[in-house]
Amino acid sequence: MTGRLPRDVAARLGLPDESGLFGRVAAYGLFIALAYWRVAHEPAGAILPAGFGVATGVVAAVLPRRRHRVAQAAAGTAPPARATPVAAQAEGPFGDPRLVIPGRSPAPFLVGLGLAVAFLGLVFGAWLTIAGGIVALIGARTWIAEVMRESRVID
Repeated sequence: MTGRLPRDVAARLGLPDESGLFGRVAAYGLFIALAYWRVAHEPAGAILPAGFGVATGVVAAVLPRRRHRVAQAAAGTAPPARATPVAAQAEGPFGDPRLVIPGRSPAPFLVGLGLAVAFLGLVFGAWLTIAGGIVALIGARTWIAEVMRESRVID
């Protein structure tokens, strides 16, 4: 057994192979979280695999939509893309003009740190969730302000 859906089943469902893989990994993470909670009744050990299962489930749900968009673009039925300034085209990674590499900033680190601390608060207390949420919101606000500032410079 290879751990893959048979090609005819995946094709019938319209799922890419990766979507099925991520779906099975999500089910595994959620099963482990439930089993660990039933055995140990410890939040720390159950939250991590549950979060892992939810995150991979989101990826499994997004992949078919992405495949649909790529198929639309190949068929020429996709909605028209937004115009991108020439300055942004020069900075697009992987030749994709829609992506712009942001300048150096501590904001993404603050968002990540704040979310990590906030999720630790689910285990150790609400005060950590509040403190982490505040740090994440400050980081997000800073990040959005910097993106807006950079987009005005490009325009």
